[in-house]
Amino acid sequence: MDDTTRLWLERHDPHHLHCVDRDQHALRRILQWCEAYELKYCPPIPEERLAEIAELLQDDMGKLHAGWARHLLDGIAKIAREALDD
Repeated sequence: MDDTTRLWLERHDPHHLHCVDRDQHALRRILQWCEAYELKYCPPIPEERLAEIAELLQDDMGKLHAGWARHLLDGIAKIAREALDD
């Protein structure tokens, strides 16, 4: 948000300014959460290994993917919930 808009909101609508600040903070935290697993630290599994792993896990591969997705969504939901409860 530019300085002029911030000054106007401070004077005329401080509650709205608080909401904008809260939302921007939440979005920054979500971005940090999304960027937490950098490829240089967590490289993707090569395709040939994925086939081997899928064969070993058989029906549990879907559960594994769902678990990873749940972990990510739980983190994002926590950030959003904290911002909305503010």
